[in-house]
Amino acid sequence: MNGFLFNDAKTHLKERIAATYLLLGEERTVAYWSYLNDKITVQDLNNNYTKFAKRITSKLGIEIKEKEYKSIPSVKIGRLGVDKEYTGHGIGSAIINHTRHIFSSEKNKTGCRFITVDAFRESIPFYLKNGFEFISSRDRKSETRQMYCDLFQI
Repeated sequence: MNGFLFNDAKTHLKERIAATYLLLGEERTVAYWSYLNDKITVQDLNNNYTKFAKRITSKLGIEIKEKEYKSIPSVKIGRLGVDKEYTGHGIGSAIINHTRHIFSSEKNKTGCRFITVDAFRESIPFYLKNGFEFISSRDRKSETRQMYCDLFQI
């Protein structure tokens, strides 16, 4: 993950691909994460928007609206890294909670419904613990899994 921070983060910011944020300690970078725009598409949902909408709306206790969207705006956490010395201290979860807060607050300047990640297999338990779910089963054998967290469920 350091390769991204040292080699790609500045270029991504310059090209407006992603913005990377740092949590700095006294002598080192404790953690970093990147935000970029994303969307969940009907194709991501195995072409079954209605099933996905029912799953989301049933948790909220609301009915499905007539209009079906081709995609739903999201913010992606493109990279999230915590220094090994600080792993297990809740820093990653605090970053997830911070992300939930800024993108679900009234001060948010963009429309987004979900937080998405492409989780590496070893990170899946972390994201499940933090309220993320799999977008579909289509990528279950891949190196990474697409996951989402609904900003209405915080």
